[in-house]
Amino acid sequence: MSWIANVGEAFAEKWTPDGETVCISISEPGRKVKLPQFVDLIREHFQDYDGEKSHPDSAVLFTPNHAARIARFARKHRDAGRNILVHCAAGVSRSGAVAEALLEAFPEYEDRGWIRHPNGMVKSGMKRALGLIPIGAP
Repeated sequence: MSWIANVGEAFAEKWTPDGETVCISISEPGRKVKLPQFVDLIREHFQDYDGEKSHPDSAVLFTPNHAARIARFARKHRDAGRNILVHCAAGVSRSGAVAEALLEAFPEYEDRGWIRHPNGMVKSGMKRALGLIPIGAP
């Protein structure tokens, strides 16, 4: 059975290639995490701010474009039956939000993730991109 897991950056960096797993890498802007070889990899850069919390004007927030790229990547690999590893710095908030949305959209996948405290803005954006929430809905 294929699986989805949210993990921390240190765990992802030590991943042993298995020929069956792709990676959604989420990191701070300007940071490139040193990852092992995955079947495929997408790198997204945004900070862990929720829309309801205050943040500096210079913050790089999660956008619908991030969500669309991640959703497209995940769908492509779901169709191929691949495992999906999602990481961010701690493996809890940004990656947790992406993993929860993917697990809801892909119920055939097993949940192998860590504890989560999902970023609400990331989770709702991902759910919209995956068609779980209508685009115009609040």
